[in-house]
Order: sequence, then C-alpha cells, then structure tokens
Amino acid sequence: MDAGLIAPVVIAAALYSGEGFHGPRLLSADEIDAAFDELNLRQVLALLRSWDFDVLATAPFMTPMIKQEAGPVMVHQVVTAGRHQVTAPWLWRGPRPGPLRTAIHDRLSSGQAPETIAAVRVPTLTPAGFATLRSWLDTAACRRSVRSVVAVSATGVRVPLRELLTVLGLTTEDLSPLVERAVSRPVEGSAADRRTAATLRQGL
Repeated sequence: MDAGLIAPVVIAAALYSGEGFHGPRLLSADEIDAAFDELNLRQVLALLRSWDFDVLATAPFMTPMIKQEAGPVMVHQVVTAGRHQVTAPWLWRGPRPGPLRTAIHDRLSSGQAPETIAAVRVPTLTPAGFATLRSWLDTAACRRSVRSVVAVSATGVRVPLRELLTVLGLTTEDLSPLVERAVSRPVEGSAADRRTAATLRQGL
C-alpha cells in the first residue's frame, strides 16, 4: 500500500488517540475509491474498521463501500428523476444475503463441485439483498444500458456466482465452509452419497 495515500489516515488516528480524547473518531473522504485500486481499498476499509473510525465518504456508486471489510454501511444513494434528485437510504449489514447462501448450499449438497457452478437461482430475495447484489455486480456499462447481470424471472433471481466470488475476494474453496456456517448445517453431498450407495448395492 502506498504510504503517501495512507498517511492522512495515520495522522487522524494519532489525533484521536491523544490523551484525554473522548468522542467519535470521524473521517471524511471525498470519492473514497479514487486513489485506491480494489485491493488497496479493501485494505484501507479493513484498517478503518479495526481503528474504529466513523467514515463519511462519497463514491460514484454504492459498490466501493459495499465490501466485507467495511462491515455495516449506511448508504444514501442519489437517484435522479427528471429534474429532481432524491436520496434513497440503504442499511447494509455485511455480506449475508441468507436466501442466496441457502441456494448455494443446496447446489453443493446436490453433489455439484463448487468450481462448476456458474450461477445460482434464488427463489426469493429481499429488495435490499437484490440492491446489494446489483451494486456489487453491475458494471458502469450495465447501468448505462439498464441491463443487470442479476437477472429476474418468474422462477427467481439468477446470480452469477463466479463474478460474486471475485467481488467478495473469495475462491471456490471458500464456498462450502462459508455456507455451512451461514445455514448451520454441513454440505452433505447427497448426490455423491447416492452414487456410493448405488455402487454398494450393485456389489452386493
């Protein structure tokens, strides 16, 4: 990480760590993603969280702040409607869209290998969860064309899993332990179990 970029954060931390200081540890940043690439931004957000900063930041989209390292985030999204602009508030509590993790758990339990799953279909998803996924996955080109990669149909919401893992900084090896913790039950690999049982029956 560039020391010149992180210096203001270090100075602010030193200021708030002075003897006798009691109060919020506030840091304001205009376009917080402008000076950092993806990896450095995640490092900075993790650092700000570990140092207990209250951060007030602007960004061109919600995506820069919707990172697992940021933790809970209150977003005021500016929406343009004709000649008017309004803000739509979102409270993001971290990367935990429950129905999505349940859908991934079900796919893994069916015996499918994590690296072969390109996308999962979620039957129901809350508006906040849908907005979070769009903020993560839709590029600027998607927004200009008003075509989201998080596709909605009569059977549910299609979520591109590989792209989601990339955004969250995860790999396919992280999937099983992640969803097992989320739904509080192990990935059973039922399809593999059925194949093993069928082989044993044929042997008998």
